[in-house]
Amino acid sequence: MDRSHKDFLSVLGHCFLRHGRFGDARTVFEAMAVLFPGDVLVMASLSYALLQQGDPDGALASTDTLLRLALTERDRSYAQLIRGRALLALGRVEEARLSSANLHGLTHEH
Repeated sequence: MDRSHKDFLSVLGHCFLRHGRFGDARTVFEAMAVLFPGDVLVMASLSYALLQQGDPDGALASTDTLLRLALTERDRSYAQLIRGRALLALGRVEEARLSSANLHGLTHEH
């Protein structure tokens, strides 16, 4: 699979996310995670799709995988944010609080 295929799948997955089609996004990003293991954007997108679809256990497992990758501080913060939301959804409030305490470098950009 060449770069253009990967780009197309990524755009497709993100379009699904943007339009609330979380199951479809999950399918795309799960396939991409197999095709492109260790890709930070793919794993982050899969984690988010799982969380939005209502699968906090899956999102937690996915963020744990993501956090084992080489991440920038910003990527690590996004992973921690998704992980915290998954923990909160599972009722693990203290762990969610600790996860959120590790957020660094997240700002809203235009």
